[in-house]
Amino acid sequence: MTLDQIADNILSLEGKYDITHPDYAMRRETMIDLVKNKTSLFIRRDLDRNNRADFYSRRIEVEVIPVTIGGNLNCLRTKNKIPEPVLLKGDSDFFYVGSMDAMQPFSMIKFSDIADMSGCEITGGRGRYSRKNDYLYILNTTNEAEMIAVDAAWVEIIDGSLNVDDVRLFDVTYEFPASRDMIDRVTTAITEDLRKSINI
Repeated sequence: MTLDQIADNILSLEGKYDITHPDYAMRRETMIDLVKNKTSLFIRRDLDRNNRADFYSRRIEVEVIPVTIGGNLNCLRTKNKIPEPVLLKGDSDFFYVGSMDAMQPFSMIKFSDIADMSGCEITGGRGRYSRKNDYLYILNTTNEAEMIAVDAAWVEIIDGSLNVDDVRLFDVTYEFPASRDMIDRVTTAITEDLRKSINI
C-alpha cells in the first residue's frame, strides 16, 4: 500500500471527512505524518525488544564529495541530503555507515567534536562520520570512493530503484516500506487515538 492509500483508509474509518470535503487534502497530509511517526515508533519498539536489525535494515548507496570544514579540515560529505532514519536507542541511528564492500566501517562522532580532529593524522583508515542537517560527513579515512553505503531503518525509502534525491518527492506514491501487519497495527493505533481525542 502507498502512504496515500493508508491515509485514505484511516480517514474512511474516522468517518468525518470524505474526498469532497474542502479540508480533505490537509487532513490527509496530517494522516501521512501520523502514519510515518507511528510506524517509526513501532519499529523502534520492535528493535529495542527484539533487536531485529536484519529485518528492518535497508541499504542506500550515496555519493560523496570532498569538502572543507572550518577552513582547514578536509573530509567527504554526502552530495545530497539523506532521508531521516528511524531513531534508534543508543548512540547512532544507523546500523552501518562505510565503504561499499563493508571492509571499512566508519564510527560515529559528534559534529561538535570534529574541530578536535583537525590535527589528527589518518590512523589505520579508521574513518569517522557525523550527521548534520541531513548530510553525512566522513572524516579521517583513506576511503577515496565516490560512493558509501548506509544501512538504517527508514520510513522514507520506498523503492530500491529510486535515487535518494527522489525519495521525498515520491514517498506517498510508492509502496510504503512496512509489512501488512505493521500497517494494520499503525492503522488501529491511529484510529484508536483519534477516537480517544474525540471523547476527551
